[in-house]
Amino acid sequence: SERMASVLQDVLKSSNNVKMKSVIANPPVPLTFSEQGTDNKAVIYQHSTVVVLTGNYFALAAVLERLDTLPWSLGWQSIDYKVTEYPDAELTLHLLTVSDNESYIKL
Repeated sequence: SERMASVLQDVLKSSNNVKMKSVIANPPVPLTFSEQGTDNKAVIYQHSTVVVLTGNYFALAAVLERLDTLPWSLGWQSIDYKVTEYPDAELTLHLLTVSDNESYIKL
């Protein structure tokens, strides 16, 4: 989760004709496990980021391919694609990561 900002920057720098419209880092969600017994202190935190990108279909597809080839696991809660005015489109990604650190990127 700590690398999310730099990963997004790197992916966008290497993506032609893609612009970031917005990015929202949601509050972390503590994850606990039933095996913890009475100690409900969070062991890990789920971090959620919503990213809205604009560009044409092929440029946005290249971003998805690049994110999919990252060396670490990145969860995808949802993906929404809509054509705004052909050939321009908007891609909304709801990305999930986990960390043992409650703090998250400041956007």
